[in-house]
Amino acid sequence: MKLEESIKKYLENSLVMKSRGTYEFEKVHLNALFSYLGDVSLNQINFYDLIRLMKQKGLSNNTINKRIGLMKRLLKFFNFEFENIPKLRENNNRFDYLSALEIKRIKKYLLVNLNYNSLLSIRNTQIMFVFIDTGIRLSELMALKKTDYNANLGLICLKKTKNHKERIVYLSSFTNELLKNFSLKGHYLFGCKLTYSIIRRIFEKVKKDLNLKKFSSHVLRHSLATNMLKNGAGIEDVANILGHSNYNITRIYLHLDDEYMREKYDLIYPY
Repeated sequence: MKLEESIKKYLENSLVMKSRGTYEFEKVHLNALFSYLGDVSLNQINFYDLIRLMKQKGLSNNTINKRIGLMKRLLKFFNFEFENIPKLRENNNRFDYLSALEIKRIKKYLLVNLNYNSLLSIRNTQIMFVFIDTGIRLSELMALKKTDYNANLGLICLKKTKNHKERIVYLSSFTNELLKNFSLKGHYLFGCKLTYSIIRRIFEKVKKDLNLKKFSSHVLRHSLATNMLKNGAGIEDVANILGHSNYNITRIYLHLDDEYMREKYDLIYPY
């Protein structure tokens, strides 16, 4: 069986059996794998060659592991045997994040390019500001409905979260006004049902226009956590905002900025 045909059949099953978010995730990454390998036969796929190819593309170990895992699921779906290679070592203690000044630069760019005569421009700006203000996960934003938003209090109630616990996130006054004054038609908060592809294009445009090295919803999430902690917020407060069930996850952000931690150390050094 060829890769193109197998991807098509696999995604047809995913669309029926899995959530829309999972389907979109698998579609994006399988299409990327197809672009690397071409329409090869499934029995010709070599994981070590594929890993080497993805490393040449500059992909992180985390992304490579996700795509290898997805390829394994595809092969298993069609009952193809494959070598059970170990995962690459992932760097879970370091996250990419943007400084407060860089976030302000992004916000300025968004405001300068906001076209109030374009519903698409308004929607894309709303999406970016909600990500910046709240640090919510991509899947959480995609699930937002109009009924989750409280304009009077300037907050959003997240009902579909990673740990399946509802939590409240808060909006800046500007973001709240932008959502309140420009309510888009549709059941969802941003009008239509969002997809990974839609959001990826929004991020890619900002990244390209501002020449950012890395820019994604995860980067904005890490940025909010890091800058809150640097601004004096307590670990418990940041953990609650991000929806961390374990405070040790939040503590990782304390070690992100070596220069900042050096300054803190110098201030508290007792000798």
